[in-house]
Amino acid sequence: MLHIKSHTGLRGFLALSVTALHLNIDLAFPQFQTLGMFGWFNGALCVDLFFLLSGFILSVIYDDKLDKSSSRNYVVARVARIFPLHTVCLLLVFVMYIIGSWLGVSIGNDYAMKDFFVQLLLIHEWYPLSVNQWIKTSWSVSFEWLAYLLCFPVFSKLSQHFKFCNFSNTSLLCLATLFMLICFSTYICHYEYNLSRMTGIPGVVRSFSGFISGCFLAKAFCNKSVKLSPKWDNLFFLFIIGSCILKELLSPYFILIAYVIAPLWVLHLAYDRDSITVKLLSSRVMVFLGLISYSLYLIHPIVGKIFYGLHTKLPEINGFWIVVALLSVTLLSSFFSYKFLEIPSRNYLRKKYSK
Repeated sequence: MLHIKSHTGLRGFLALSVTALHLNIDLAFPQFQTLGMFGWFNGALCVDLFFLLSGFILSVIYDDKLDKSSSRNYVVARVARIFPLHTVCLLLVFVMYIIGSWLGVSIGNDYAMKDFFVQLLLIHEWYPLSVNQWIKTSWSVSFEWLAYLLCFPVFSKLSQHFKFCNFSNTSLLCLATLFMLICFSTYICHYEYNLSRMTGIPGVVRSFSGFISGCFLAKAFCNKSVKLSPKWDNLFFLFIIGSCILKELLSPYFILIAYVIAPLWVLHLAYDRDSITVKLLSSRVMVFLGLISYSLYLIHPIVGKIFYGLHTKLPEINGFWIVVALLSVTLLSSFFSYKFLEIPSRNYLRKKYSK
């Protein structure tokens, strides 16, 4: 299987950014919110880049070869990738709710069993369904599962028919950018018309657009044509960070700059060039975070729930050390989950059910 270190590291960076935003750190360390910390890297953009990276890697791996003979292995691989950890985390949240109720510690409300089975199948965000999320980040996993089943197979068929791989790199990049702008349009709807970016039709449009953008980007990558020098890897990253900062300070619409630049930046990162950004994202620490990113993405809301329920009962401890403890517990839990749950279950399911 293809492994692009800089993309793996980017996943780690995105997962860490989302984790820092969701862990309720400001309850123990109010300065966190003032300083911004990871807040300057927009959480919505992080998730949209996850969709883009998923579409990219699947399109590169399968390369328009998804047919009847390979579809079984494709579905098994996708199920093995997301369901074992998701199922365990869902059960863990329910057990936490029962124990918390018994001890008088609240981790939230509305953990109805009718919602459990819908979420177990990862269809809880599919229109017209919409239930109370037991795991805060599971909405995007639900849409990613829909993209696996519907969006990518359709794109693969269309690619075989229209021969997207024969398009010029300029055309492919324009198409990738266009779909990221469609993804951004849900951002406009969210602010102008108070529509959610996470549920219903806007969520489908958002996830599918990011996913298709990644698919078109993969076609450009397979052409093996690089136009810009390695220094642009760093400049693009600075522009994206700058747009996120301006979004926080001036207007939410400055994030548009990041959505325009992101496809070209992700494409150039994939070529593993000699740039500071690629070296940073390809470092052992970032690659490690990338490998455990799915565990980190699902587990950190659970750690956040526990902390939210217990923070008023904790002894007086310096907030900085609480933050260190929170991050340490989250990272260690994610590592053990990846090593002893994700990998074994993935290997077992693929070996048992693949042709």
